[in-house]
Amino acid sequence: MRPRKPCNCNKSQCLKLYCDCFANGEFCYMCKCINCYNNLENEEHRQRAIKNCLERNPNAFRPKIGKSKDTGDTPIRKHTKGCNCKRSGCLKNYCECYEAKIACSSNCKCVGCRNIEDTMDKKNVRPQNVEVVFGRTPQPTTKAALPNDSLVALRPKKSPSNNLSHYRQAFNYINNDVIEAATQCLLALANNAETNGENPETIKGNMIK
Repeated sequence: MRPRKPCNCNKSQCLKLYCDCFANGEFCYMCKCINCYNNLENEEHRQRAIKNCLERNPNAFRPKIGKSKDTGDTPIRKHTKGCNCKRSGCLKNYCECYEAKIACSSNCKCVGCRNIEDTMDKKNVRPQNVEVVFGRTPQPTTKAALPNDSLVALRPKKSPSNNLSHYRQAFNYINNDVIEAATQCLLALANNAETNGENPETIKGNMIK
């Protein structure tokens, strides 16, 4: 069974390193590529392309995912060169780290990365370091129970120091419950201020706080 998804190259003749088949030393097979030369029928062109790649970079065909011990004695899987994603947050399969099911590392040059270690295990799990309380008593997470009259309680837990921790974004914790609770809280503040006869500027200032 073919271990890799088919390529879709249409201009490179599948003789460039961004063709996954060629980069992994495999012939194209059942791919959707156009004008493909990465096959036995064009072995002369293929070998010439391989030679050119190796002249530019002797490590061109080495595995991109290797093992590193830079965080301790236990080896971890890491992209040897790192990815260069700009817009995907490294959460799409064309990010080589995400596709290999590993977190981005210090080797990467990505922008706005969200492919951190927490993401790998919790892609489809609601984050546990945020508690939303709206109209009900929450389950206590410490010895002291949370107050019953809290509308919204956001309690980020301290996470281990991580080179990528600064990439955690607030929008990871936004959901409909948070938005609804925040809206109800603002409405309650506005109603109380109006009942007390406060002027519009004071009301606006209190809501911004």
